[in-house]
Amino acid sequence: MKWSVAADRSFSVYNNGLIGTQQLVGLPLGNITADSISGLESSTPPTSALDFTFWPEIAGPHDHVGPAVQCGDEVVVKLFKDDTAPGLIMLEQDEQNGLYLEVDC
Repeated sequence: MKWSVAADRSFSVYNNGLIGTQQLVGLPLGNITADSISGLESSTPPTSALDFTFWPEIAGPHDHVGPAVQCGDEVVVKLFKDDTAPGLIMLEQDEQNGLYLEVDC
């Protein structure tokens, strides 16, 4: 998993910008809620691997490496706000900005 920002972007972080990630073993049918995915979490513990805290202040385009995910026909990843401190992240997703998966299986 990676994330990228271009020179022209809409990207703000207020206070804590730490995001936890965890790969799931599937996707539930119907509404996706914390309860509906509880049985789909992998045995791998969640990883707080994406830290956006100070990155909006860095000028110019840049790419960032996040956690590795296991290859498969379908890859499902849960992202969640780390609850150690309050915070807000706003990163507009478009062709040059946002989260993406790079596959090398």
